[in-house]
Amino acid sequence: MKPVKKLLIIQASNAMLGGALGAVVPLLMKSKGISTEQIGLIASLNPAIFQSSRILMASISDMIGRVPFLGLSGVLSALALMVYHVATSRKEFATGILLDSLRNSSLWAVNRPFVLEHTKEARSSLAGVIGTTMIFSSLGSLLAGIISTRLSLDTTLLFFLPLSAAVILTSLTMKEIMGKRRVSLRAILSGLNPLRKDKEFQKLIAGYVLAGFAVGTGLSYVMPLYYSSKGLSASQVGVAMSIQSMTSGMLTYFITTRLGSRMFLSLAGVIYFSSFLLLGLSPTPPLILPIFAGIASSIFNGTNETLLSIFPEKGSYGADVALLMLGLHSGNTIAQAIAGFIVVRAGFLPVFLISASAYFSFTVIAYLLARKHMKS
Repeated sequence: MKPVKKLLIIQASNAMLGGALGAVVPLLMKSKGISTEQIGLIASLNPAIFQSSRILMASISDMIGRVPFLGLSGVLSALALMVYHVATSRKEFATGILLDSLRNSSLWAVNRPFVLEHTKEARSSLAGVIGTTMIFSSLGSLLAGIISTRLSLDTTLLFFLPLSAAVILTSLTMKEIMGKRRVSLRAILSGLNPLRKDKEFQKLIAGYVLAGFAVGTGLSYVMPLYYSSKGLSASQVGVAMSIQSMTSGMLTYFITTRLGSRMFLSLAGVIYFSSFLLLGLSPTPPLILPIFAGIASSIFNGTNETLLSIFPEKGSYGADVALLMLGLHSGNTIAQAIAGFIVVRAGFLPVFLISASAYFSFTVIAYLLARKHMKS
């Protein structure tokens, strides 16, 4: 089996698990008496832990290889599921967030660099990874919703433990193609120093803060709570999240392979803004709303993978991707911390408008920085 296909197995397994967690954990916390504001503060730990650990893992992976971190994601996913299963307090859920964030960071620190090292069609291959992620995430949400109709939310999570085993076993069959280098603190810090990058790269890192703010206020724990506020049950929220992810996954690959980079980036902000406007204002039935969120998510994914196919340099794929994502997850952390408070005091529409405006601004910056690198 080709290396990228093995990676897709790991990606799909993690995505199903992530989809289940995304649909179940916010509702599980709510069922344990944790308020929306507190859920937001706990959830805001995710991007902070994710990025701080990811950037370190990414730099180290440039020296020792990607595969060990893929296997680590399987171990951490099993631990996270078990902690969430028994969690009843804010501290216990925060521990689950810690483990889940480390699971995510160990995967995302290396998956894109792994693809870039094993394929020449960077943009379409990266979009394929994201498309796979979103589709299997939707299946995870859907499956979690179905299981939760018959079992409790905490017990539902245990059904996803076999996915952790699949990740570990698959990683054991994978081999590196990159040469290994000696790990040193100096080399790690050098690779992670944004001042060593050109001005365009530095500006893009700063621009990604806006993208992170958009994702943190819109495409986050806010969505299952929004669907729940529309009268959907826990199982129906799972279905809604599944529709959202499936829409995103299918559109991500379609639009990035049908539209050139220049055309896509010129339209991305407008489409994202319109999608969130419809999400907040449309009188359509609740299970239609996830389609709008899925469209917005596909635009985010397409923009992200387009930029990541342009700016990272060979030999430092891991560190370069991590540096760009530093801006993203910095904005995401801030946004998730405040989104819950905004929802409680002003409702969901202001949150969606903030997300739409932030992302529109980001796409303008991204287009201006990337235009000279794009052929079409």
